This record gives sequence, structure tokens and C-alpha cells, in this order.
Amino acid sequence: MILDRIARRSLTVSLVVHALLVAIALVRIPWWTAAPADRAQPSPEAPMTVDGGELVLAPTLTPTPQPALPALSPDQRSLPALPPLPVVAAGPMRPLGMEHSHGEGERGRSEVVVPSTGRSETGIAAELRGRTSVTRLSHDDDMRRTAANLLQGRIEAQWQRSWRRFRQAVTNRTIFVEIRYDAAGRICSGRVAPGTTGSPELDLAISHWLTHGGLILPPFSGDTCIFKVSLW
Repeated sequence: MILDRIARRSLTVSLVVHALLVAIALVRIPWWTAAPADRAQPSPEAPMTVDGGELVLAPTLTPTPQPALPALSPDQRSLPALPPLPVVAAGPMRPLGMEHSHGEGERGRSEVVVPSTGRSETGIAAELRGRTSVTRLSHDDDMRRTAANLLQGRIEAQWQRSWRRFRQAVTNRTIFVEIRYDAAGRICSGRVAPGTTGSPELDLAISHWLTHGGLILPPFSGDTCIFKVSLW
């Protein structure tokens, strides 16, 4: 009996102590928890920030429109004819001072073809027929050939960039380009032979680019030269 009473008292004391501890805990910590407030979303117009500074978005760049080409007059069907000058073709470079002779049916072509008459078409016709000529590459010849190769690369790049839309109208991709230099050796004007490509609009576009496109070629003696290059 005595042990039962002691056990009951111990149990009662334990329950009372446990109840007091629970009550104290409820008083210190609320039984409810508030819902987390929604985090404010940044405004679309507000600038984004990163650690160490402010992130500023660059404005969207708009492409610069190309300058308008001069229109042909109603009675102008093509560009003026080129003068009778030697034609310099783009191609593999040869050692300075090396003699070479090429004619029709051979693998190579002459670097310089000199027209035999004063007609403006003679130089071009002679180049197309592959007239035999013997030349010795001088310093000026080498500079002209270098200029022809540089012009070939620039023409191909410009074709891919701006002139491919004329492809359906092109009947001949080989063009003859006249370049005029000023006294300081800078390009002052350029144009193509009339009817070279088969598209008067493309001929005019190429001539406009040669004069106003910022083309730079190595200078050489003489104020005018005609180059033979390909559009692609």
C-alpha cells in the first residue's frame, strides 16, 4: 500500500511538472505562425543589379541604312565605255622580273595585255581571246598584280554582303574595273565596263562602291588602271 501511494504521488508530480513545462513553452512561442510575405518582384523598368555594381543594359543597335545609289537617267542605259588601257587580272603571284609568255589554249594567262588599237573594247577583247604577249614583271607590274588580288578579295566579300540579290540578272561574273588615282596615290573614282555583268543596276552599284566604299589599294605609277576580277 505504501509503495502504491508513493507511485501515485510520483506520477502526479510528473504530470504536474510536464503540464507546467508545456504551459511555459506555449506562452513563449505562439502556437500560430504567420505566412511568409510575398517577395516584391523587381519592376521591368528597374535596372538589374549585380554584386559589385549596377548592370546597365546596352541599347539595341539599329543597322545603318546603305546610301542610296544614283539612279540612271531615262536615256542612260549603261555606264560610259572604259578607255583603252592595259588589263591587270587577279591570279597567282609570279617572281619579280620573271619573263613569261602565254597564248590561247595554254594553262596560264598574261598579266598585262596591251591593246593594239585605240578602240576602247580592244583591251578587253584581246584579254578574252587570249592574245599572246611577253611581259617582264617590274615593280609597278608587281604592285598592279597585288592590287588586283586585293580588289578580288574585296569584290568577293562585297558580293556576299550586298550584291547576291542580283545573281539572277548576272550573265557574266567576270568584270573589268577601272580605278583612277589622284596625285597622292589615293583612289578618287572607280567604275566597271558597261554591260559587264548583264545588270545595269549591279554595274552602277559596283561603280558606286568603288568610289564611295572606302576601297584602299597599293599605289603605283600611272593615274588609271583596269583590273579583271570575278564577282564570286
